[in-house]
Amino acid sequence: MFMDSAKVVPGRANLVTVDAFETVETILPRIVGNRSRFSLAATREDLIRNAEVMTDLCDYQQERMQSEMKAQDMGREILKFGKGLTMLGWKHAVKTMKSEEVVKRPQENPDGTVTGDFKKETVTEDVIYDDPWEEFLSIWQVYTDPYIQNTEDQHSFITVRVKRKSWVVEKIGEKVFSADKTRLDAGNAANDEANKGMKDKIESAGLRFTFEDDADDPFGLVFERWSKDRVITTWNNTVQLRDKSNPFRHAQVPLLDSDFVRVPGCWYGKGVIECMESHIQELTSHRNNMMDDSNARAHHMWKRRRGSKIDEQQLLSRPDGIIDVNQMSDIEPLQRSPADPASVQLVQMLQGDLKRASGQNEFTGGQMPTKRMTQGEVSTVMESVASRLDMALSTFETMYVKRKGLLMYKMNQQFLIGEKTYRVTGKMADIKTVSANEIQGDFDVRPIAGASKAVNRGIRRKEMLEFMQINSGKPWFNEALFAADLLKDTYDFADGDKYINAAMRPRQSAEESKLGASAENLTFLRAGFIGDPLMEEDHAIHNLEHEKVVSNPLYARLPQNIQQKLILHVMKHDDFLKKESPGQPPAGSTPLPNGGPGAPNPGLADALGGGGAPEAPNPMMEALA
Repeated sequence: MFMDSAKVVPGRANLVTVDAFETVETILPRIVGNRSRFSLAATREDLIRNAEVMTDLCDYQQERMQSEMKAQDMGREILKFGKGLTMLGWKHAVKTMKSEEVVKRPQENPDGTVTGDFKKETVTEDVIYDDPWEEFLSIWQVYTDPYIQNTEDQHSFITVRVKRKSWVVEKIGEKVFSADKTRLDAGNAANDEANKGMKDKIESAGLRFTFEDDADDPFGLVFERWSKDRVITTWNNTVQLRDKSNPFRHAQVPLLDSDFVRVPGCWYGKGVIECMESHIQELTSHRNNMMDDSNARAHHMWKRRRGSKIDEQQLLSRPDGIIDVNQMSDIEPLQRSPADPASVQLVQMLQGDLKRASGQNEFTGGQMPTKRMTQGEVSTVMESVASRLDMALSTFETMYVKRKGLLMYKMNQQFLIGEKTYRVTGKMADIKTVSANEIQGDFDVRPIAGASKAVNRGIRRKEMLEFMQINSGKPWFNEALFAADLLKDTYDFADGDKYINAAMRPRQSAEESKLGASAENLTFLRAGFIGDPLMEEDHAIHNLEHEKVVSNPLYARLPQNIQQKLILHVMKHDDFLKKESPGQPPAGSTPLPNGGPGAPNPGLADALGGGGAPEAPNPMMEALA
């Protein structure tokens, strides 16, 4: 809420209450939070693996295009104006690198001259971005049919965006636009009549509308008309940048939106501030009146006898001030009526109306409650607030998250060529390579589990812990995955997967464990370093491979403190073996020389105070004893 400068009265209070800002910033994290993420479910059994790969890929891409920031901007628009918008597309950016290399090739020519060194220039092109992109749009930048409620039913829409000339040149280089660069100077965005609407909206919010034009890189207006079968783009309404078929196979307008309160038969929704606007204006008026009354009591008005010749400057309120009078009856203070106590009650009533309109209370706003409440009462109040926001959450997930997931996986299937390397978010050093064949198929889009309820973390943590306790040990219940969600949703561990990542990973094969142990041995002999064992490793194979280090001549040259690291490492492998099969040989492990099939390595552990003595000499134990 901004005060109109034309209504400012000199000498009067012109305060603006913070209720609108407080309401928006209180509800925003409960609606948006981490809820822009989604998972993909297979529609057939043979597509389960493809759905998992596509989900990981989309998570990585959302992190690259900063989807959470776009969702926050969109959420503020939803709460203020009732409609939030973003546009989703695909970006392929290539960076050209030039390098010079001095080639030394002196040689004597037949004519007696000698050819010396020469410079060889190499030009390389690196793909720096080949993923979806998302751009936030204000409702003032989009024009569409206001009487078609659902965006997917819209046949077309027009966007108006302020861009610099260099942005257009970049898109021409990426072959998104096809236009003559020399014609881009046509038109002037600052004087364009089409810019008048944006200017009026920005200035009505109390902001100054200016274009900081640069002679070499001026601002301009990019007009785009998107339909299900075509896209037309112009620069300053004078230069056509493109006129071609819709480049996306999903045949949808690439616009994402959501409402706070849906209005039947209308594309525009209703925001929470619209529901509170009249109350905020009334509250602001009463607060200013109370401030004026307080100022009037602090700075008296006076009744001065006409002709008393009292200096008006002496009438100004100031510490230790003196007023010179000829007679005491020349001046007396103007008596004011006492303050109306109903004004304070009216302000409190209006503040209560605002809280009821927005569904918020002292707890959600981070304030101390006006009265003492039990834990049960607090939980009831919080659940009541959550139930009011569930409808807005459902709208956000249905209109924005699900549609975004549909467009993203369709674009990946269209534009991913060959192989792509990506990082699985939330896990340690988990880098994967995916091919185009691994992401094909039709999927169902589902918001991430746990993001559809606006309850506070304490209540949700209690519910999840109770559910985990009841179902722990049941064959259908995956404790590791559930614990990862518990960490991320209620303990604010964004990378909660990594704390239980080993339990979620599949067991390594014998070949993988053997290669891993050999690599550890090589690192240990060369650098004297060896890390901790991983849960998914085959610990019996690792111990067997580590025994081979003793026969290497380099091992005897290592200091005793470095040799001790290998001893401790093997002991940790033994601990894993004991946990896997307490009191019995671990099933599925590799046979070792000192025991039967699946027997743990008794050598180092027993030498350092472990179990019984080995049945046969252990070379590693003997060397390290």
